[in-house]
Order: sequence, then structure tokens, then C-alpha cells
Amino acid sequence: MKKILLFIVLALSCSGIKAQVKTNLQDYTGRYIFPEGSLTESAIVSIVNDTVLNISASIGECNLRYSKQDVFDLPQYGGDIVFYRNAANDVQGFKISIPMAGIENLEAYKEAKVVFETHGHRGNRGGQPENTIAAMISAMDIGVTTLEMDLQVSKDKKIVVSHDPYFNEKITTTPEGKFLSVDDAHRRLLYTMNYDSIKKYDVGLKFNPDFPDQKKIAANKPLLSDLLQATETHSKAIKRTVLYNIEIKSDPAGDGIKHPSVEEFTDLAMSVISKAGISSRTIIQSFDNRALQVMHQKYPDVKLSLLIEEDDKRSVEQMIRDLGFVPEVISPAFELVTQNMIRYCHSNNIQVIPWTVNNEDDITRLKDMGVDGIISDYPDRLVKRARS
Repeated sequence: MKKILLFIVLALSCSGIKAQVKTNLQDYTGRYIFPEGSLTESAIVSIVNDTVLNISASIGECNLRYSKQDVFDLPQYGGDIVFYRNAANDVQGFKISIPMAGIENLEAYKEAKVVFETHGHRGNRGGQPENTIAAMISAMDIGVTTLEMDLQVSKDKKIVVSHDPYFNEKITTTPEGKFLSVDDAHRRLLYTMNYDSIKKYDVGLKFNPDFPDQKKIAANKPLLSDLLQATETHSKAIKRTVLYNIEIKSDPAGDGIKHPSVEEFTDLAMSVISKAGISSRTIIQSFDNRALQVMHQKYPDVKLSLLIEEDDKRSVEQMIRDLGFVPEVISPAFELVTQNMIRYCHSNNIQVIPWTVNNEDDITRLKDMGVDGIISDYPDRLVKRARS
């Protein structure tokens, strides 16, 4: 009887009350399964009009009003829905209570949805200048789930999106319109330059022989804050949420020379990420154990990925022992991936997302092996194979 009353309530027309968004509504979306014997077997939680969380079943629908983290009200009936999460901070289900109907903590669990993650390496590096706003927008239009990018720090402590800590001679044109020699390029460290100087260099017009199909456009190394503003705005335009895989490009040899201390580096990056409101949709990755250890200690709710070089001979077990905790993701050079690695990681609730896979046959092979996602310079190839 309680279950029937619940769905009678849900079937009633609720006034459209917009959620006061203080959390990522996307976390709650999905199909939820009710106990056997309920009047309906499932309900769909979705977002309407960008700011309204809606629950619908075969017999009706209702908008929800945000109350506090993971709690939404049914204001007309004095009830609420409380979503609950697992240790990885993923929403696993909800409990609904409507005292006037005699319903207390009726539970529904979220149906697992396995999504193969497609990470655009430095955006759409194969088609646009790497790590630029244009490359990220292009990757989003192709349909990636995740934008991968790298971070550096300027002299005035701005977070700059750049793979190299200097101006790479392969892609750089100086403010005077000149190209750089290797030695001159490597001397121009971003950490010795204020961002006002950095942004005057072009990194999109010079022909890059490594990526001959790249579109040549005027572009600079963007601030992370500007890039995120652009991608989040574009996300609203295309009505699709994007995830982020952001690398802290630190190493012990670079401390105080190519970047600040690893703790300051991570704090500067997380300040921008938190302000943009994307922490729950972000993976922080690094080859530097120290960066991940700082993140684990200071920002425990952020998903972490351990990057693995192609010449690393350690076992995954040893890597995790050296790290000191179990990360959510292992991201090895794709040549290192074996069935045993995947089996071990999955048995320990670790995702395997290898880099950088550009050959379509390799993409298919790795996907068939059971990796959870792939990082590629060519998101068009990746998305095509991921959907096949």
C-alpha cells in the first residue's frame, strides 16, 4: 500500500520549482530501480531546463526542489528524496520519505551505466593547435566524454594550459613573428614569464610536421580559467556535460625552476578548478607521485589518476605501494596494457585509461581487452571506434 501511495503522489502534477543549484545535478541523473512488487519498476531522474531535477515514472512525473547536498524536497507533500553515494562519491541510489503518505525511506538503487570514456588528448590535437580553447571546443563537438589537458605555472602564479614548461619550437611564433631554435625555446620558461608576456606568443600558426592535418589558426596558451569558462559555456550551448582530465606537470627536478613547490602548484590549480565548479567532473592526473599525494591529502573528493611512463618496469602493485594509496585510475602508456593489468585493476576498483592511442586498430584492440577509456590525439577516430 505504501508503494502505491508513493506513485500516486509522484503522478500528481507538481509546480515547476527550479532547483537552487549548489551541486552538480548531473550526478543524480539516471535510471533507478524500485523493489519488486512496486507499482512501477523504475524511475528516471533527469535535468530539465538546465536547472530543474525531475523524476518520472510510467505513471507520472514530478520536479524536485534542492534543499542541501544530496537532498531534494517534494514541497507540496512535506517529503524529500535523499540520494546516497558510495566511497568513490558516485550516486548509488535514493531513499524517499513522504510522512503524510506513511512512506519512510523507500529505497531505489541506481542502475549501473557503463560509459566508455573518450579523452581528447590536449583537446583535438590531431586537428587543432594543442591545448588551446579551439582544440577543446573542437573535441567537444566531435563528442568526447572528457577533455585532457596539461597545466603549467607562470611567474605571476597564473595557471596556464600548456604541455611544455617552455615555448616548444615546433609550434611557437614569437611576438616579433620569428620562429625559435631548440635552445632558445627551452630557455623561455613559462615560470620565468608573467602571463601578459606569455599570451603574446602564438602557438597555432606554425606548421607542425608531427600533425600535418592541424588547422592553422592564431592561438595563444590560455589561462585555465579562460579555457574552462569557454568550455562550460559551450557545454550549455550543445546541451552536453563534459568531463575533465587535467595533468599537474610537476617533477622533482623542476621544483623552483620550472614550477613552484608541488603543494603550491596543486593549490593554485585546484583554486581555479573549484571556482569553475567542475571538481566533481575532474580527474587530476600526474606522473609525479607527490602531486597525487598532496591531492589525496588535501582534496580527497577529487578523482586521481596515476600516469605511467612507457619505460616503467614496475608492477602495478609496486606502483601503488610507492604511491601510498589506491588511485581511482591507472593511466599507462598503451603499450604496457595487458589483460593481467586490467584484471588486477578492476579487481581493486581501479579504472584503466591508457595514453596516447592514435591507431584505430589499437583503439579497437584495447577497447575489446576491457580498458575503461582511451586518451587519443585523434578524438574523431576514438569516438568512431568507441561507438562501434
